[in-house]
Amino acid sequence: MLAKLEDIYLNILRIAVLAIATIALVVFALTAAQTGPLVGQFIGLKPRAKVEDASFAQFVQTNLPATGQNSYGPPAASDAIYPDTIVNSATNVVAYIKKHQNYDIGHANALSFLGGIYDDMSADYQRDYAISLQDFTTQLANSTGTPISTDQINQAIRWHAQKFMSAAAESEIKATADRAKAILAITVAGISLLAFLIIIFLFVVVKIERNLRVVQVHKLTSQP
Repeated sequence: MLAKLEDIYLNILRIAVLAIATIALVVFALTAAQTGPLVGQFIGLKPRAKVEDASFAQFVQTNLPATGQNSYGPPAASDAIYPDTIVNSATNVVAYIKKHQNYDIGHANALSFLGGIYDDMSADYQRDYAISLQDFTTQLANSTGTPISTDQINQAIRWHAQKFMSAAAESEIKATADRAKAILAITVAGISLLAFLIIIFLFVVVKIERNLRVVQVHKLTSQP
């Protein structure tokens, strides 16, 4: 009678253990899947700050002043070394002014102006800004509308920088939120996996204990 009750108990326990362990494993799998994209945020990697609404065409349509002057100055000497993207941006600006105003402002002058804005950017986002600025000045160089003055070009570049800084700030906020989500997701995944292992371990221990007891009883009953 006791043996039958014990079998019933173990069967119920087996079903309960399998159900709970399965739930724990499913929770772990789902949480781990959600954690994957957030791991980069947890370890400190930042998403790229990308400006979605700061093209040169948008500046011309919404922010271009009615008038502008051509303010030329002597080339500014600078010993700073800038990435190729900033150098290319300066080349684009020089080419645009030379094409539409027939004046060479000097690559050093353009590079000094663009490099100053680049230096003011957070080090975490300087690379992204340089890439974005290169795209922006390429649009400027390839534009076919009414030519703009050097003052307007300067205003356009500052406008683009402000747009980028806003995007970088939003990216930082998102990164902070994603890191918090990653910590929570990793914690839940760890607890779920631990619960799964503990439940399986307890079930195995109960099973082993029962088998050992059965063997011991069998030995006692088989003795003459």
